[in-house]
Amino acid sequence: MLGQQFDLADLASLINRRDYDPGELLRRQLVRPEERGLLFGHALIRDGAYASLTRERRVALHRAAAALFKDRDPPLHAEHLDRADDPAAARAYLDAAQGEAAAYRVDRALGLAERGLAIAKLPEDRVALGLAAGRFALDIGLAKPARAAFAVAAAAEAPRDRCRGLIGLAAADRMQADIPRAMNTLGEAEPIAVALDDRALLSEICYLRGNLHFALGNADECLG
Repeated sequence: MLGQQFDLADLASLINRRDYDPGELLRRQLVRPEERGLLFGHALIRDGAYASLTRERRVALHRAAAALFKDRDPPLHAEHLDRADDPAAARAYLDAAQGEAAAYRVDRALGLAERGLAIAKLPEDRVALGLAAGRFALDIGLAKPARAAFAVAAAAEAPRDRCRGLIGLAAADRMQADIPRAMNTLGEAEPIAVALDDRALLSEICYLRGNLHFALGNADECLG
């Protein structure tokens, strides 16, 4: 539940026994002391203890662990909610991914966003995670995963979300040098941005279209 190595205070909090004494575990060599707390004597001991839990107890402990790590370790918070089959896990993965991206750990952010997208049920969560995963994938040069993620947002009902998804698809196609498809996708996105009167989205569309014309050697269209 807490991993191979864990802090005694975290264990005591998890099982709601603040005065817990691990003496018996130490005596039987199930765990051993480490500088940062306790360490399972062997991974099989940890796995056996976890496997012995009933589903109800496992869910309850994962939820307790999620609460324990909420402010300390957002990725762990999200993972425990995921293991507890909690509907809040998808949004927690998004929050954790954004935190990792802000710390320039974009590859880690992408993994978290993709996991969140895989389990998300609510349309708004799927769109937000699709846009995030697509953006992170583009940032590290992964066009195919980016396109798969942006496709989720491009199917959204909300016009702004759909437009963002289409722009993302065009950016992924540009990265793969599929210029005709990128041009067509931008042509689909532009009327939506115009109807929304969203200058930020229109700017992105013009920027991408200019880049595509540049790649084709169309200097006048690029400047236009």
